[in-house]
Amino acid sequence: MDLGFLNIAGGIQYHLKALRFWKNAWVPFRLQLETWGMEWKPTSKTCVMVGPSGGYCTSDLWLKKFEHIVAWDPDPLAETFFSRIHPKTEVQWVRKDWLKAVKDSNFDRIKFLENQKLPLDTCFLFTNFLGQVEYIIPETSDEFLMKLPQFLRGACFLSFHDRLSSGLKLRRESAWISNARVESSILAQEYYLPDDPKRSRFGIRKQILEVEEHDLDALVAGLKEEIKSSYFYAPWQLRASRSQIIEGFYT
Repeated sequence: MDLGFLNIAGGIQYHLKALRFWKNAWVPFRLQLETWGMEWKPTSKTCVMVGPSGGYCTSDLWLKKFEHIVAWDPDPLAETFFSRIHPKTEVQWVRKDWLKAVKDSNFDRIKFLENQKLPLDTCFLFTNFLGQVEYIIPETSDEFLMKLPQFLRGACFLSFHDRLSSGLKLRRESAWISNARVESSILAQEYYLPDDPKRSRFGIRKQILEVEEHDLDALVAGLKEEIKSSYFYAPWQLRASRSQIIEGFYT
């Protein structure tokens, strides 16, 4: 039975949250993300969009770069909300598990695209998806992320994804564009205020204990030669008590 609408990485809880915040609290993050992503120059007019949900943070200007978009998301609510947010964008929906399809292809992108009857130069757009893999397949996420560079090597893709999550207050609201990938400890220090100065005499060590890291080190290491962009970082205030630091890069 398909329980995509209950997925811990999205589903109905995320939609309810998004409907409340995407037009107000999320606007600063959405605009910073959109501006950064406009520099991406896809090499194909066909795009596989992975994990789009309702497209709350996906820019219409990005989507206009493509003539054919195939969205993979098992959430049965995703198409309904996405079509409301992006009414002028035509999307072909695949309500299946993209992770399973990639594993079934033995991490062979050409085989995957041939099975889907898509052009071999198809681009990939990961919309806040890769940082959630550890929750979707917790027992095998490390192995999957280590093998994923094999699938993506030579492809045109863009990803924005969770790098850090915390309930700490933000000290910085602006985006940070870096020529090199920034270490998690430095990101935490740059973006989060210590919870309590009296308990923060150990500085960043104390703070890191209150910040959750979404570990994509193996994936990024495997794609180091593929990534041609600068690295994008920006805070996303999901709700009053929780924020994420989003990382982005593209080829």
